[in-house]
Formats: sequence, structure tokens, C-alpha cells
Amino acid sequence: MIRSARWLLVLLSSVLLCSAAKAQTINAASCNVTDVAAALGNIVTDGTTVVIPPGDCNWTSPLTYAQTKSFTLQGAGAISYSASSPSGTGSDVTTIENGLTSGSSILTIISSSGKSFRMTGIHFATHAGNSNKASNGWIVITGSSTSVRVDHNHFDQLNNVDLGLYGCVQGVADHNQFDGSYADENMIRFQSGTCNGDASNNGDGSWADSSHWGTGQFMFTEMNTFRAVPSTNANHIFAFDCSRGGRAVFRFNIMAYHTLVVTHGTGNSTDPRGCRAMEFYGNTATYSTNPAQDNAGLIQAESGGYLWWANTTTGYYGLFQADIDRTNKVTYVQNPTPNGWGYCGTTYGPSNWDGNQDSTGYPCLDGIGRGGGDRLSGLFPIKCDQTTGCTTFNGTWPHQALDPVYVFSNNFTSVPQRQNNYWSNFPPPIAIAENRDYYLELPNVNESGTFNGSAGVGCGPSSSPTCAHPVARPATCTTGVGYWEMDEGNWNQSGNGFGNGQLYVCTAPNTWTVYYTPFTYPHPLDGNTPTAIPPNQPNAQPH
Repeated sequence: MIRSARWLLVLLSSVLLCSAAKAQTINAASCNVTDVAAALGNIVTDGTTVVIPPGDCNWTSPLTYAQTKSFTLQGAGAISYSASSPSGTGSDVTTIENGLTSGSSILTIISSSGKSFRMTGIHFATHAGNSNKASNGWIVITGSSTSVRVDHNHFDQLNNVDLGLYGCVQGVADHNQFDGSYADENMIRFQSGTCNGDASNNGDGSWADSSHWGTGQFMFTEMNTFRAVPSTNANHIFAFDCSRGGRAVFRFNIMAYHTLVVTHGTGNSTDPRGCRAMEFYGNTATYSTNPAQDNAGLIQAESGGYLWWANTTTGYYGLFQADIDRTNKVTYVQNPTPNGWGYCGTTYGPSNWDGNQDSTGYPCLDGIGRGGGDRLSGLFPIKCDQTTGCTTFNGTWPHQALDPVYVFSNNFTSVPQRQNNYWSNFPPPIAIAENRDYYLELPNVNESGTFNGSAGVGCGPSSSPTCAHPVARPATCTTGVGYWEMDEGNWNQSGNGFGNGQLYVCTAPNTWTVYYTPFTYPHPLDGNTPTAIPPNQPNAQPH
């Protein structure tokens, strides 16, 4: 019996060694689209690396590859993130230029569940002769892989790196350099259209699921730089957009020179739902060198829940701006039911899709501070709520959970000659309220007082050097109130100095419960071991 076991062990070891030995390295003949496509077509083994050699190639036709095996697409090198310089380090060795004249993606990878994909060391740029620069050149990574890594690339004035477009991918984008030069350009887009078994690709599955705060069930973006290229028409470049039930963690990134962030809510187009959940922390954002001349809020958020903390911002007049499109006609016109969502509130509505507890329509479907609810399905005019049995197509409030926004420990530097807002609602009045749908650290730039557990978010313990106004967690609390407890939890395994912490929420009168512990940093797919504190210093303070 022992001999048989030993023989079986030897056999298994031999099989594993043979499998490892068969892992491929495929060298593309050049960086031309036909040669890269041919190399991808030769993948037959998991663990394959497709190497694109040095060169500068203009792609005039798109490339789409449906993954069947785990593989890496590797260039010979590109300018990538550097902690010491927002312009990055290294040089662009493998360059793929966007020569497409139509608004389509230049490269699409359709990832597969249970398979990994990595893209690294490639410079993507726009061809000088391309007359349609502002609306094409997308890099699309879609499908269903939960092991996607995009790292050490240079995305150079190329509109949109789509992470999850018409799919449900998870993983990390790290150590990339993003340069933008077109007004209202999105450098990354987060979408989760088909997550949780959703065939509609509108984010209905994501909105029927819980938020999963502090887990790996997001697309992470960490340790990248985003900037608008000076001396271009690059006012108001967006580091990212989020829609179709998108779920994202954006942490330890640098945003420089006229870079903002944005989301799209439900109602920005016919069927797609809004951004579902986002963690945004440890980022350093500097809008411009002359903030008094500029007019920008860091984010316009339109739907879902957010954890927005420990960010350092300079040159923005607002830290967080909330807008629910369906309460107004400022940006989008809503079709009435059953052909659309309709308007939230009695001013232009109401709509049966909303809670309609008062004249504002509260709670609005997918509004700020809303989370998981009933599963919706179908397309207008036959969209319905599966929980209620799809007996009506004029809309049903899907019983969405309250999933409040928590904003705390941010270093918000006021802009001279501007009215500065830690939080603002646009356009007021809007169907959300403080200390119900969102909670802000107290005190902040707009609110005085000391945190006592009855409202807002506190930070401590009382001796914590990483809180601007440290206070001990009080014994009494009001339901929904938050408290950031420093030096608790074990999320930071890297020893980078950012500090440990957990967010407590008062889940019942005078009952504190751990609500959120940040996910491991760096992301497990990120093979880099940080040797320094991330770009944002750990002692972010609200001013």
C-alpha cells in the first residue's frame, strides 16, 4: 500500500512537471495587429505568455480575442506609475497606435470564468493622423474572469479603458500611467452589466446583490497616476466613470492637473442602471496649480453607496457632490412608465419605481445611499420586478436597502475665492438627507461641533495622531452613525505605514457593530511589495 501511494505521488508530480513544462511563450513576429492576432491564436496551454516585441505599430483594424486559457499579453516596456513622479518612469518601448477612424475599441479581450488574464508593458497611443481621437481607441476587458490584472502600461490620450463593459470582471489595475487630452474623456470605465447572472447587461444583477464592502468582489484600481496633459484642451478629464451596476475600489492613486471623477446614475439612458458601490480612499488629487481660477468638484455621484475616506485634495471647491438625475431635467429627459423610469418626485413625476414616501419621491430608485433590492428583469416597456411576480409593467418599488454614504478623514484644502463644500446636493432640493442617506465626519469645513455619537462620523481613539479631531468612541449612539476606529483590524499586511482601521456603524440604539474593514493591500494579484507609504500620507485630516 505504501509503495502504491509513493508510485501515485511520483506519477502526479510527473504530470504537474509536464504541465508546467508545456507552458508556452509565444513571440509575436511584430507589434502589428495581424501578428499579435496570430500569436494569440496559437495559445493552447494555461500560463502562456504572448510577447509583443519592441516597435511602433499603427492599428487600422480592431482586434478581439475570446480567452480560453489563462495568459499574459506582455509588451517590451512602457512608461508606468512612479511614486516619485506623476509623469511616470521608464520609456515606451512597445507602442500600439490607434488608427481606427470609427468609434470602436482597438483591443477587446473577452475573459473567461476560472481563467486569469494579465496585460503589461504596453504603450497605447493615438495615431497622429486619426481625426476621430476623442471618441474611440477603447481598450475593453470584459467577460467573467475574477483574476484580471492590468499593470505597468501607458495609456496615452486614448479614450476609455473599459473594465467590465458588457461583462463582470474582477481584479486590479495597478502601476499604470494615464494621460488624457480631450474634454470629458474617461480614462477608465467601471461597469458590471452581467454580474450576478444578469443576462440584460444593464446591471440588474449587481443591484440585486449586497455591496460586499471590504472584499475582493470589486474591480480595484491602485497605485496609478491620472493626469490631463498640459497645453491641450484637457479641462475636466475624468479619471473614471462608473455605470451599469459598476463596483470599484479606487485607492492610493495620484490625480494631477484638471482630473475629476464621475459616475452615471439610473436614468442617464433608457435601461442601464447606475453605479452600484464604490470605495475611494488614500488618493492624492490636485486639480491645478492655480485653483482660484478653476471651478471643479472632485466627484459628481449619481447613485449607490460610497465609502470616501483618507483622500488628500487640493484645488477642488467640492469634495463630494450628489445628484439624482431623475429628480430634475438638468441633464437627462426621462420617459414616463412603462417606456422609461419616469421622474422621481411630484415636480415632474411621480413614478411607481420609487418609494414615494413624500413629495420628493424618496427613496428614489438607485438613489444616493441605496443598495440591494428586488431583482428587476426585462427591457422597457416590459421591465418588471421578479419578486412581485411581474404582474405590472408600470413599475414597482424594489424594496432597496439603505446603504449610506460615509465620508471621513479627508484632507480637503479650501480653494481661495470659492465657496467650498465638503458635501453638496445638486440641484437642491434633492431626495436625500444628511444622517439618513449620508454621514459626514464631524467637524468638517462646513460643520462645527464635536462628534458625540448622535450624528455624522467620528474618528479615534482620542489619542490617535491620524485623526484631525480625535475622539473616543462614545458608549451611546444613534442608528446609522459611523465611527472610524484606528489601529484595529488586520487589513494592512504590507507594513507601508498607512495604518489599520475599521469602520463601526451604530446598527441599533447604543450598539456599535464592525461595518467595514478595508481589503488587503496590495491586491493579491499585484505582485509588487510596496517599499514606501502610498502617495497619500496616512494622517489625512479634514479641513
